[in-house]
Amino acid sequence: MNSIRQQDFAVLIISKAYLESEGCLYEVVQLMKDEHWDERVMYVVTDDAHDIYNTTKQLDFIEYWDEKYKDFSEKLKKYDLSLITEQAKELNKYNEISHNIGTFLAKVKKTNNPVMEGAIDAVVRRVTGDLDVAPDTTIISATDEFEDKINHDEITEYLDIPETLRKGWNFHGDIAVPLEFIARRAFGYSDRPYTKICDADAIECGKFVEVMIAILRERTNMENGREDIDEFIRFSSRFIDDDDIDDRIAQALYERFLYVDWGIDGIYQSRFL
Repeated sequence: MNSIRQQDFAVLIISKAYLESEGCLYEVVQLMKDEHWDERVMYVVTDDAHDIYNTTKQLDFIEYWDEKYKDFSEKLKKYDLSLITEQAKELNKYNEISHNIGTFLAKVKKTNNPVMEGAIDAVVRRVTGDLDVAPDTTIISATDEFEDKINHDEITEYLDIPETLRKGWNFHGDIAVPLEFIARRAFGYSDRPYTKICDADAIECGKFVEVMIAILRERTNMENGREDIDEFIRFSSRFIDDDDIDDRIAQALYERFLYVDWGIDGIYQSRFL
């Protein structure tokens, strides 16, 4: 654990157990002590740890370590320090973890990470610098529950809902990050209305709809109104702040936004199709 800072490269396999492991996170804390630590690290996120991309869920892990530190600290107060020298060292580890896990989680969230399936190829490409290898395109079939949810809704009349999503697709990397760049260009990187919510971390689920609408309204003002933009705004407004929006609907909305904004008409292919 203490030698990780001397390694050339580190691949961190992020699972739920990893995020609750003293040994694993103490290793991360040691790594983070280097100024440019994140340049020598890549993350592989397991299926049971995808909550790491949700800021609200991140708070659960932060609370977990804060409570663990507080509980252990209270227990140690009952003993003479001379009797608990080694245990006090453990307390210091908990303290370091609780103070650094928030930064670590935020860093992992901002990174476009591979999932377990295809992870070895992704690691090889990262280490060797071979970025021309085709990405993992294994797909996930739409569930019956999802089909039942949308088949009786007018959503299908306006959106082209995909039947599948690429394995490893995540909202943050595939929508929030590219949408942030589009928003920054639209508002000129200046202190304009809506720019405060255009950071990728702020574009969560239904929030991204508000950002898309803001961008289109900006373009409407520039172009003196467009029916397709007005139609998109009317339709998509129902999803503002909808934290339960399905990933496939989110993808379809984003694709429709690109079509409306740039008139791509089917030529555009997103990275997850």
